[in-house]
Amino acid sequence: MPPSEQEQRAQLNSNAMANVAKGGVTEFASDPGVQVAGLGGEVLKALFSVLTAKSTRTPTDVIGAKPRVMAEGNLEGPDLNYKDTQTDAAARTLSEEGQAKFKQQGNQATDLSPDGQREARILAAASDAVEQTADQQLRDTIVASQRGVTADNQGFRLTEDSSGLASQSQADEVIEAASIEEGYLRSIKDGGAFNWDKIRQPDDIKAIIQAVSDSLPEQELAATRGVVTNVETTADAIQLLADDLNLKRSVLKNKPGTTFTNATEATASRMLLADSAKKLRDLAEQVKLRQGGDAVILQFRRHLAVHNGIQLQIKGAQAEAGRLTQSFNIPVTDGMAPGCDCFDEHGCHRSLWRC
Repeated sequence: MPPSEQEQRAQLNSNAMANVAKGGVTEFASDPGVQVAGLGGEVLKALFSVLTAKSTRTPTDVIGAKPRVMAEGNLEGPDLNYKDTQTDAAARTLSEEGQAKFKQQGNQATDLSPDGQREARILAAASDAVEQTADQQLRDTIVASQRGVTADNQGFRLTEDSSGLASQSQADEVIEAASIEEGYLRSIKDGGAFNWDKIRQPDDIKAIIQAVSDSLPEQELAATRGVVTNVETTADAIQLLADDLNLKRSVLKNKPGTTFTNATEATASRMLLADSAKKLRDLAEQVKLRQGGDAVILQFRRHLAVHNGIQLQIKGAQAEAGRLTQSFNIPVTDGMAPGCDCFDEHGCHRSLWRC
């Protein structure tokens, strides 16, 4: 019985596997569809030898046998190492001063030494100051002052990196002014920081005060708010008065010995006083005309109670503001510091007798 088709295919597969083990077909049979073992093995060997052979050709676009370093901007020559390449590149691109600084920094673009990092921080701070508004510069100056007070109180050791330090440039300016003394001063009409007639101190002390003022022009402008006209103050006061409930509460919270926060609050408070008195007058007229009966009388008494507090607080703040302004006429002299023996038996400062 002849083998079935499935059995014939199985036999062909078996024969093929045996031929591969022996080296593959080597020649074609008379029937083109049948291969003779041997030829395929030789072809595979030849192909393998070609693929695994080492090339003996040298590329024509290679300088020496050294690849270029693209990170160096193709500046590296055939005989330069990395450091020499840096030096060569610096000579091509930097000035003599720049080359010296680059070499001092150990061929590093950034100076990592403590002095270099300190200089970088100073330059960064100066750059930030140029970009800051006057209000931002004032805020940073006040923060540095607060940190200085805290550091002094805590007894922290002072170093160049300590917080709460003024800039070296400002320090130099103030020291120079102290040495000039009277020659550095100018009257308050000519832009002086204060009325020197009321600060009876040596000229070098006054010069230091003036120098600090001159060295912080933007901060002083923000602190004084420049020139504010009466029209601007009135407009701001009207806006503040719009929330009269909040303004009433603010005025009534003031403690004896305190005064208004600023000119706007003082103006708004006086507006509030006038409006409150007007309402009180209207209610009083209704009471006299017997309009509204007992309800109107109760309203009058309620508003009178509110007005009492408003008027007393504003009067107290006004008196304190007057004292505050007048206090700038008190001469400040040597020996007025706490602990000095400069008061007589009546508690009066001895230096005031010379006013």
